[in-house]
Amino acid sequence: DTPIDSESSEVIEPTEIGSSPLCDSPVEETSKPLADSQESSGELVKLHELHPTQAEQEPLDTFPIEVLPEPMKGFVEGISNSRQVPVALPAICALGVVSAAIGKGLRLEGGLPDISTPANLYLLVGASSGVGKSISSVRVASVLYAFEIESNIRIVCEDTTNEALIRALEKNNECLTSLSTDARDAIENLCGRYRDGSTDEGILLKAYSWEPHIVDRVKTDALRLRRPCLSITWLVQPDKIDLLFSQASLIEGGLLPRFLACQINAHPQKLDRTRKELPTELQNAWNVSVEDVLKSYRSLKSPEFVHIDEEAKSILDEYHETARQLQIGALKDRSEFVARYHENALRLALVIHTAAHGRNAHPKALNASTARNAVELHQWFTRRQIEILERGNAKIRECLEDRVLSLIDQNPQGIIKSEVYRKRIVNTADQADELLEEMVKIGKLRVNESKPPTGGHPVRRYLRKT
Repeated sequence: DTPIDSESSEVIEPTEIGSSPLCDSPVEETSKPLADSQESSGELVKLHELHPTQAEQEPLDTFPIEVLPEPMKGFVEGISNSRQVPVALPAICALGVVSAAIGKGLRLEGGLPDISTPANLYLLVGASSGVGKSISSVRVASVLYAFEIESNIRIVCEDTTNEALIRALEKNNECLTSLSTDARDAIENLCGRYRDGSTDEGILLKAYSWEPHIVDRVKTDALRLRRPCLSITWLVQPDKIDLLFSQASLIEGGLLPRFLACQINAHPQKLDRTRKELPTELQNAWNVSVEDVLKSYRSLKSPEFVHIDEEAKSILDEYHETARQLQIGALKDRSEFVARYHENALRLALVIHTAAHGRNAHPKALNASTARNAVELHQWFTRRQIEILERGNAKIRECLEDRVLSLIDQNPQGIIKSEVYRKRIVNTADQADELLEEMVKIGKLRVNESKPPTGGHPVRRYLRKT
């Protein structure tokens, strides 16, 4: 990795890329100095034991809160308890905040030969209104906004077009986090609101892996990014999760496989007066831990490196092989997603390690316990992702069928399978054959088979079933 040049830390006005509703919320009081505010582990634990009724709104396969280090774990449980929200909501927000705090300041060495892994995560959470998305995010992310004000460094953006995002990255050391408690507009932009329905994910692909990105326009100066770094934490309504995963181009192009996505199946809760407010000790401990990471790593000109000890490396290598076997076997049809399993596990491991060690993250080796925790956490996300994919596949199939029917309406004499892939409804003749025959099987199409006047194999034409 080559050194990263320092760019201007100028703060751009919110109107350029969209203001955040989180900025309108009161900023938490400035945390106490580290030495004064940190409590012993045992004392903090007493403050965040979960309320007995908390499990009632958690899914059966509940978020593995035990993999998170203190003070993140205690803070997350404290919010869950006091605000009556599922543990997963503040937990995922907390992972996103630490990822944002690291920025370009740390990379993980040894996860793959000759390649270091960054800490920027792409997180996507679907949850219905009224279950605590905004409450969770405001509490967890307030430390980022406070640091922006104190340091005059832009960290967070929200509703932005791709071009505005590129300009914002250019002005802010090529490093930002996209954080939204209602990412409806961001997702609609991504799905092509300003591009006649074609998806617009170029910069998001490049900024995940820190790849150069150049945009040339006739009427504007060229936009050139050397090593853009973006982290994403988007909380959305369930319908927007389905919209994203029904976009075949976002899957095939590789963007959605980069996301750690989940659907939180929770419902608004009855007001419970027996619950206590979030203890200030937990909020302070969290604020101090994140500020520690921000001050130590966020503005570094070139990254520090965290090394993996041999036992941890063995655990993560085994997970790589498990993913590879799935990619060529049981999950072959989801190869794009499985190909990212190991890399996302490495990123989670680096974030968990940093949350545990703060400013001492780079001198300390990433150990076996952290590696196991990262794998367990990633496996939780993969189970949630598969659930979303099942729904998304049904939506994609429905969209493809509609396009086939529209093509037939333009050709009343019927269509042959080659016309389906020539129109780019699918990519290959085999896929066209599979789609058409399935539509015949479910009663949407009928087949008219005839021999050509010159002889040869019969031609199968597909028509609407009347």
